[in-house]
Amino acid sequence: MDSRGKLIVHGLTKKFNRSLEGVEVLDDLSFEINREEIVSILAPNGYGKTTLIRIMCGLLRPDKGYVEINGENIFNHAGVKKNIGVSIDGSKDSYSNFTAKENIKYFGMLMGLSNVEIGLRLEKISKYLNIERILNVRTSKLSRGQRQKLSIVLGILHNPQYLILDEPTLGLDLKSSQTLSDMLLDMKSDGIGIFLASHDTNIISKISDRIIFLKNGKVENTLYGCNLSHDGRELEKVYLNVYDEK
Repeated sequence: MDSRGKLIVHGLTKKFNRSLEGVEVLDDLSFEINREEIVSILAPNGYGKTTLIRIMCGLLRPDKGYVEINGENIFNHAGVKKNIGVSIDGSKDSYSNFTAKENIKYFGMLMGLSNVEIGLRLEKISKYLNIERILNVRTSKLSRGQRQKLSIVLGILHNPQYLILDEPTLGLDLKSSQTLSDMLLDMKSDGIGIFLASHDTNIISKISDRIIFLKNGKVENTLYGCNLSHDGRELEKVYLNVYDEK
């Protein structure tokens, strides 16, 4: 199998010792994400999405299995993580005493970007997220939606090959959600592979190439975006059918 140009999740198993038997959250879970593809995951809370995302970002080690980017295991080759952009909690991934601009400059420098590169990337991103008016505001003073925008900016500032987003539309108004969708589609066209976890069925149905339903720690079902209407109602029906516990 040619693993170049792919983010591969293979055989992930993770158990938390909340009882004598333990609780298995992920059970031999496997899938892959190609460049120029948007893959979304849909599941109720408590079904392992957060655990999966933390492992994919390299923040949590699995009991078994691995995550591989362009043929390299992220836990064996730390440098490969620079190819990932992440936005997983817009309220916690920036410094509250810094302004938005100071956060952007600080994290950009950590990623090895020059001031010129940061400015050029910020100019391009601002066309979609319209963050100019919050640049000089301390993060602690930002609204939930504004912090969410900043989190997304920090995740994509270094132009990663793969982007992982957890509930990116939380706190965003309708217009901002739409422009975010436009941005993700443009990023896909630029060759970026995107993994999106969200309960926003309208957004997922509009932009996803594949939708994964996670159940009992495994891929329960996969739906292809070309088979969906774009208003989210059909996706909601599939969701309710998959997670009907009766």
